[in-house]
Amino acid sequence: MKTILGTFLVAITLLASCVPAPVVRMQAEEGQPNEWNYGKQVIVNRSGGFETRVFFDTYTKKHLIFDVEIINRSKDTVLVSPENFYLEANTGATTHTRYALDPESEILNVEIKRSREEANSKTAALVAGTALVAGAVALAASDNNGGSSGNDDDVDVVPFTYIDISPVVPPVVATALPPDRLFWEDYSLRKTTVPPGYKVVGKVVFERFDEARSFKLKLPVDSTELAVGFIQQIIKP
Repeated sequence: MKTILGTFLVAITLLASCVPAPVVRMQAEEGQPNEWNYGKQVIVNRSGGFETRVFFDTYTKKHLIFDVEIINRSKDTVLVSPENFYLEANTGATTHTRYALDPESEILNVEIKRSREEANSKTAALVAGTALVAGAVALAASDNNGGSSGNDDDVDVVPFTYIDISPVVPPVVATALPPDRLFWEDYSLRKTTVPPGYKVVGKVVFERFDEARSFKLKLPVDSTELAVGFIQQIIKP
């Protein structure tokens, strides 16, 4: 009887894992200026000497990813800090505030995780006790470059910084997604000082919230808070 029950539970678990994952779609709330760029609905907001262009880019099982562009049309140099961006999620009954993930913290977490994995790997090799493994561990220790691994030598890191204002071009397509370190280093909008006449562009990530009917994405810049609204649609195949 226990065997039959166990088999039944395993079958139920396997069937549950075969259920199609919900699909996320976003559209601009009514009344907001917007334009289309290669299939992406871009919401435009101009306020306080700044201009922002935002569109919903993509999603993962855990995250919502927006593409954010902020143009400094003021006379002052400003600091853009994505960790201060936040979503006001409206479920219809309650409102929840969720802050963007901080790229610098995410990169640090990846480095800490990698350092621990390297340490665990070396410990396991030492426990094995063979001369060959011990030699390999010693070589790895001597080659340690203080935080970066050999695999990173082939990565061309080009973080978004200042970009001259230019005509509309196709949006950047990320070849990596969070929590991949490459995403945070190459595609995310990172903390940047933006002089007058320049702009900063990048991906901003929030934790997914399927229960929300709509979102207000708020972007504090200097003393101005730029806001754009999205209607969320969760499609269950």
